[in-house]
Amino acid sequence: MDDDAIARLESLAYRHGRSYDSYLVMDLDRRYFWSSGRAAVLGFVVRGSYAVVIGGLIGPDETREPLLAAFMAYCKAGGLTACFGLVHEEDLPLFDRSGFQFTKIGEDALVDLRDCEWRGKAYEWVRRQTNYCRRHNLVCRELRGDGSDGRMAELAGISERFLDATPHGRTMRYFVGRFDPVLLRRRRVFAAIAEGGAGRAEGFVVCTPYRHGTAWGIEMYRSRPDAVRGTVPFLMHTVMQIMKSEGVEEASLCLMPASGCQARRLPTPYAHGDSWFIHTYIRITHRYLNFILDTPGIAHFKTRFRPRCANIYCSVWPKASVGPLHAMLSTWGTLQFSWLRAGGQGLKQLVGRRQRATLSES
Repeated sequence: MDDDAIARLESLAYRHGRSYDSYLVMDLDRRYFWSSGRAAVLGFVVRGSYAVVIGGLIGPDETREPLLAAFMAYCKAGGLTACFGLVHEEDLPLFDRSGFQFTKIGEDALVDLRDCEWRGKAYEWVRRQTNYCRRHNLVCRELRGDGSDGRMAELAGISERFLDATPHGRTMRYFVGRFDPVLLRRRRVFAAIAEGGAGRAEGFVVCTPYRHGTAWGIEMYRSRPDAVRGTVPFLMHTVMQIMKSEGVEEASLCLMPASGCQARRLPTPYAHGDSWFIHTYIRITHRYLNFILDTPGIAHFKTRFRPRCANIYCSVWPKASVGPLHAMLSTWGTLQFSWLRAGGQGLKQLVGRRQRATLSES
């Protein structure tokens, strides 16, 4: 894309993105489908005969349905199955009208900053982590993304070491962001710095804007293996306090995969039910394969911040099956992992099974 198209894309993602993943279209690692007059856009990846959309429909309200209709026509002409990976419940009527089949895959953890004061027993754990880090002389500092801050290279090293310890060994693609200090654009980076700001960085978070900057997603968090205990919750709590003081209305802690997926959506005379296959896959991986992606642990951690949980779905046209699910998972990179690392993670979970006994069954 030329510079004008990139600027238009960034403006749409910032102003009209509806969730934390909307701004990820700025990674420029996918194809783009524009509506007439470039009033709206979506980003997608072609995987075989499947077009996998990440970031949703991005544009003013009146442009979203025409954009979806035009994209479906494009998919029909090219023999492609349309797969929308992360769809919020507020968009389901639109996808229902267009004949999509959708299945719940998790929940977005949303904190209403307008009402949140972090007081009372419900937030005791959050306050305890923050106070512990402050007693250890950690400070939260926002870093500039213009290349002038020398700490960005340090954060890149923290990110690499953090990912090396995961079963996947790398950032999963498209529905999560990549840490690129040179191409942050309107992303914000906050780091926990030791020794009152004079020491090393213990960890960092990256935030993505949506809804014209009235909402932000804490989309990425990383810490050193030997970081001060509570570094990440300290950062998340402090960042939300900073944003609240700036007038930000909502913070998203992002997707909790498989969370709240016990019940199925049944068919009606006017709409598909959900996909039995996708629903079963989610339930099995959440219960028995969480040593690969620790979905119970993710939900347990994020719900400590007492968020409001908003349903997230995958939507497939004309109908979900093994093929679309495989296309989405392979596009995101969730199927590429090390069995050796996963086995090590499973062993850790087995050793700590008593502590994990209280984790959500979702």
